[in-house]
This record gives sequence, structure tokens and C-alpha cells, in this order.
Amino acid sequence: MNTYIKKSQAIIYILATIAILLLVSIWPLRLINRWSVSASKPDKIVSSAVCNDEHVMAQVFVSDGNKLKSVDVYIYNDMSGKEIEFTLYDGTLTGIYSKKITVDNGFKAPGFFHIPIKMDIDRGMAYIASVSGGENDLYVGLESHFETTNASALTIAYDGIEDADHNMVMNYNYAVELMWWQIIIAYSVILLIISAIIYIIRKTFGTRFPDKNIKVQKIFQYTLNPIVIFVTSVLLWMIFPRQTFSHKPINNIFWYIGVLLFSAFLLYEINYKRSDEKPLITMEYIKSNYRGLFTSIAVSGMLWYCFEYMNGLYDIHHEYAARRILIWFLVTLISTYKKDEILRVSNAIWLLVGIPIVYFYAKPYFGVNELETTYTLNAYIIYFGGFVLLNIVLSLFKLISKKKMCVQINWIYAIPFTIFFIGICILSNTRAWPGYMTAIVALLIARLLIWEERTKWYSILCDGIIINFLCMMVFSLLHRPYYGYIYHRYNMAYMTVTMTATHLTLCMMAITVKMYIKSRENDGNRKLLPYLLLFGIIADYSIMTMSRTGYLAIICAIGVATLLTVCKNKSTGKLYEFFSKILILIATTIVVFPITFTFTRILPALNDDPIIYDYEPAIVTIYKGTSPDYEYYMDLPRFIECFGSKVFGIGDATVSVDRILFPDINAEYYGSGIILASAGDDFEEIYEIEHKQEISNGRFDIYRSYLEQTNLWGHEKMGAILDDGSEATHAHNIYLQVIYDHGWIFGIYFMLFMAFTWIYSIIIFRKNKNTPYIMVVPVFMMGFLVAGLVEWIFHPCNPFGLAVILGIAPLVLKVWVNEKSN
Repeated sequence: MNTYIKKSQAIIYILATIAILLLVSIWPLRLINRWSVSASKPDKIVSSAVCNDEHVMAQVFVSDGNKLKSVDVYIYNDMSGKEIEFTLYDGTLTGIYSKKITVDNGFKAPGFFHIPIKMDIDRGMAYIASVSGGENDLYVGLESHFETTNASALTIAYDGIEDADHNMVMNYNYAVELMWWQIIIAYSVILLIISAIIYIIRKTFGTRFPDKNIKVQKIFQYTLNPIVIFVTSVLLWMIFPRQTFSHKPINNIFWYIGVLLFSAFLLYEINYKRSDEKPLITMEYIKSNYRGLFTSIAVSGMLWYCFEYMNGLYDIHHEYAARRILIWFLVTLISTYKKDEILRVSNAIWLLVGIPIVYFYAKPYFGVNELETTYTLNAYIIYFGGFVLLNIVLSLFKLISKKKMCVQINWIYAIPFTIFFIGICILSNTRAWPGYMTAIVALLIARLLIWEERTKWYSILCDGIIINFLCMMVFSLLHRPYYGYIYHRYNMAYMTVTMTATHLTLCMMAITVKMYIKSRENDGNRKLLPYLLLFGIIADYSIMTMSRTGYLAIICAIGVATLLTVCKNKSTGKLYEFFSKILILIATTIVVFPITFTFTRILPALNDDPIIYDYEPAIVTIYKGTSPDYEYYMDLPRFIECFGSKVFGIGDATVSVDRILFPDINAEYYGSGIILASAGDDFEEIYEIEHKQEISNGRFDIYRSYLEQTNLWGHEKMGAILDDGSEATHAHNIYLQVIYDHGWIFGIYFMLFMAFTWIYSIIIFRKNKNTPYIMVVPVFMMGFLVAGLVEWIFHPCNPFGLAVILGIAPLVLKVWVNEKSN
């Protein structure tokens, strides 16, 4: 930050950055589109029959774009101050969008009424739009279908009877992706303008204008300060006086605090007067550690597809995700190769020979529905796996022949470790995942045997977990609004809040380890601020899950991490140091909570692009175009009510749910019948869970059923039969599930092995001076063993389960045990 560069060079860098952002936005991100309108002319309009709860008017249309931005419906009668219900269905009559919109009091009928949608659709496919006045009588404009100028409109149907002579007077506003020649023109114009400006700068600076040196930090200040101040001002204006998100003073005050706190942090980081200390990330650091950074990104990719696996509703989704996890694991191993390992003759041969092999392997299944994706993913596994196996075999052969094995085996841990994996494979009972997990562990150990930078593995694993959290957070802030009803326990990108809580526990472990180790490396604490901010954000998301078991797992793991750090320090006053660190973490969580809650509430509403999972459609679902101040969004009073009810048992949050679901005690419908029908039994189940008061959420009954049906050698099926005759999905407990799946003998060994791993990793950490990141193992194990009490997370496609097996596998090598090893 204190280095100097020429002013002209700084301007060129800024312009180049802007150009790259513009080019990427046009393609491949395709964020910049062109507008297209399929419009009807308001000539010779006649009134439709009445449209209300009893009579439905439906318009069939063919999409002329990739995104339906909005529609303009011609309303024939005065609907000022009344609600209009607009519903959109796909070709299979599945509801994909539903919204009630209040007509402005100033609206003059007859005329066009604008309905924002912002829905991604398939160009050239048929859709159905339905308009109703609900409890009020709505009349819309119709025109002759044979004289319409609207290219999208087909015929209409009224109460299920087709009317081939008319269509609704409606304008469809599309966003259409740029064609290839338009992309080329846009690219050419941008590059031409940027090149011209750069040419002028190079000719004028140093001749007409002085080309003085300027600090890099000054460049960041001049560039980023105005952006932060402008964005902050806009957000504050939207919160108040615009009151875009809420009209409640307590919400607006709280969101003001959140925005101002985050802006203050950014401005401090930008303007802090730096000495000669190196910043957190420098170009020199990136150049010297690019392989480690890429490996961390690959680890993040593995965890991302773990998230897809856990969200999969069908076996085929699990099969796809498991293959993608393995592909990213192979990429992780390949990213650790040095230059001489990459530039091998065997790799060059496989590079050329492997392509036709995997192509002809997958070719017979091209175009065969699900098999095409399955065999294509298999082809990637074979291709990347070929490089990994060739490297391992050749490297091991070379080292053995020269008797230069880099590291010895730690037999104290390797023997029980090997017995564990042999046992779980033998007692797999037709399951494939134990072999899958064993293969991952074996490949990792084989790579660590010959990888000279193996001691960086735990640091890379932590970085990958943190990068994965950042990706999940960005995804959630863009696409997953925080619901105030039914889904008031924030589940972020996951379908279930329990999975969110366990994943956040893993993220908390990673950032805590990273932060404590960084605190030992730096003299001052200022550089810890980004880590503390990230810790606070993760902790606050954990709070919003309202998962009591998640809280317990996090408290236990952080307590272990803090205790290990304090005991490692040879200074006196360890008790004071322990409590001071805990208090700093608690204070950070409290201070950062307004930031986390505020942006979780307002950013999804601003982006207005919610991703709705299959089981979520219901009366409270937030669809595209929902007003940012709608009561279905979570706000501070509702959060306090839900948190008190769920965590402390204070009050009853379900009373508010009843008000939303059943506003009229005599009404027996939830809202749009078609939308609710797509939720089916899932909605009823969610509603029952919302009202269930038992502290275990029904888990005690599941535990009893599993215990009653256990045996010595396990079962082929994962689910036990419950009291009502149904089959449980899983035990919600790693210990019971292992006993049920693999039998009591292995189940007892599982518990003993896990306890031994935790204790042994603590001993290694206490003795080891060269690799402080070894504390990853006891900390991760603590969180894993506690979280596993109420959730099934021991699986190689679960993010926590995968992180744990990737963490314990290196213990079979002596490099993390021997203090004198390099």
C-alpha cells in the first residue's frame, strides 16, 4: 500500500478494471441485456366477463425472451385501492409465480396496469397468465385475436372454456440476451474507447500534465471512498425517509445502525494510515502462493457440491453431486503439483490419449436423458483421475527406488485408522459411500506422502471452508430472502435449517482457528479486524438459524480452540487471557449483528431474484416482484418474537403464523389454490413443525425406534420403522445411525475411534511446534461430535463429514507428530 506508481499507470489500471467488468458483464455473465416488447394496441377493446375467485381468465402466450421483466394488463373497470391477483404457470400447469398487487388510488381506468415480475423463462416456450380480482370483480380488456399486433399472445380461456377469437390486451416486457454479433460490437466499442483513452493518457501525461508518483493507498482512497459514501447514502435514503423496506421506526433505526457500522468498517480499512507493514494480500503473496490459493478454491468447490448433495431431493441429484465432489477433489490434488510434476511425459501422453478414451466412453449415452450427465461426469472423473494416479504411481516408484521417502508412517494412529476404514467397508451392507470415502482418504494420503508442502494442507483446508462460506453468503444475499413466517429460522442456501446450522458450525471452526493462529503471527491486532468481522457474520447467521444444538456445538468447539491457544502460550495470566478472548468474540458477535441482519434483510429484497425450492411455495412465499416492505419478510420485532419463542420458550410465535395463514377464521383456503397444491403435504408438515412444542422436535421418538431395531451387523436400509409405520429418512444422530447401519460392534468402535482421534490430536497439538494448524483436528472434531448428536453428518458428501475425514487423514503421517520434521 505504501509503494508508489505513476499517476498515468494508476488511471490505466482503473480503466482496465472497468473495461474487464463491463466485458464480463456482457459475456459470459450476460448481465447486460436488450429490451424487447410484445405489445397490444389499445384499439377496438371490449370488456371481458368478470374475473374473481369464482371465475378465472387465463391467457396463453409464447415467450419471446429469456426473462419476463414485467407485464402491463389493460384493466377495464375502476380497481383503485383494490388487489389484483396475477399468477403465472408453465406448460405443465405448474404455478411458478403468484402475487397480489394493490392498485394505486390514483390509477385511472380503463388503462394499462404495470405488474413487475422479473422471472427467468425459456424463450419460445408456452406459458399461461391468469388475472383475477380475488374477492372483487375485475374486468380486463380483450381484443380480436385475428387483429392483434402482439406476437406473444395466443388464445384465452374463461373458466376452462377456450375462446379462440380473443386475447387479453397485455404487453409483455422481456429482457433478451445479446446475439453473438451484438456482443462482438459491444466488445469492440468498449475496447476501442478504453484504448483511445489510454493512448491519450500516455501521450499527455509527462508532457502536458505532470506524471507524478502516487501511493497505492491513495489510489484506493480516491477510487473507493466516493463509492462507499455514495452507496451508503443511497441505502440510508432508501431506509429513511423513503422507507423502502419498512414503515416501523425500530426497523429503520436498526438498519441505519447496520449500514453505518459496515460503512465505517470499510472506510477505516481504506483510509487507515499504513506503515511499512505488508497488507493482508499482496501481489507478491499471490505470485508465490497461487497454487495454494487455487487449491483452496478447489476445496471450496468440493464443499459447494456437498451443499448440492444435501439439497438433492432425488437419488439422481445425489449421484450427480457425488461425482462433482470427486471431480473437484481430483482437481484439488492436481492443483498441488509442482512444475516438474506437471511437465511429465506420461502426463502429456494421457493429455492426448485420454480425451478420445473418455469421449468414446460417454458418446453412446449422449442425448439419453439422465444417463448423458452421469456418463459425462464419469468421463471427467476418469480423465482427471488418470493424471492423479499416474502422478502418485510414478512419484512413489521414484522415491522408493531412491529410498528417499519424504515422510514416515505414524503407526500409533495409522493402525486404528486403517481398521476403521476396513471395518466400515466390510460392513457397508450394500452402501457405496464407505468405499467412496475410503478412496478419497487413500488418494489424499498418497498425495501427502510425496507432497513437499504437505504441512500447508490444514491452512488450505481452512481457507477453502472460508471461501465456500463467502460464496454461500453471496448466493444467499442475492437469492434467499429471510422469511418472517414458517421459515423464520434462516436456512440460507440449504433446504433445512439443521444443515445450515451444522455447516455454519464448520465455518465457525475454520475462521476461529485461522484467527487465533494469525493473532500469534502479528504483533498488532488491527489486521485481525477482517477475521473478526467474518467471525461475527458467521456467528450471527448461526444465531438466525435458532438451532440450540448448533449453539452448543459452536460454544464447545470455540471453547476448545481458545483453551488450546491459551495453554500453548507460555505467558502467565492464562485464565485472564482465556476469558478476554471469549469476551472479544462475544462482543464481536453483538456489534456485527446489526450488519448481518440488515444486509440479510435488505439485499435480497433489492436484488429481487429469489430462488424458491420445491417444497417452499405457500401463501407466505416471497416471489419476484414482491414489495421490499411486504410483511412476509423478516423484521426485527418478528425476529425477537421468534427467537424468544424458539430458543428461550418465551411467548408463542405461532400466533403470528395463524394470523397470516388464517386471516379469516371461517376461511379454509391458504391463498392461491394452484400454488399451494404444488407444496402438497410438505406445506402441512412445515406447518405442523412450526406448531410443535416438543424440545426434540420429534427426535426422541426416532431415537427410540432406531435403538429398538439395532443388531450386531447392521441393516441394508438406512431408515428405521417408526411407531406410525412410516420409515424414517435417517436417525438425526451419527452414533445411532452408524450402529443401525453397520451394527453394534462397529458402532462401538466408531465411538471409541472418534474419542481417540480427538484426544490424540490434542496431544499432538500440544507437542508440535512447527505446524500450529494441527489444532484444526481437535477443534473440528469437537464441533463434529457435538453437532452429530442431533444430525446425520457422518458422510463424505456432507460438508462437515468431508472436512473431518480430510482433517484426520494426515494424522497417519509422522510429519505432524515429529517436532523435528520440516
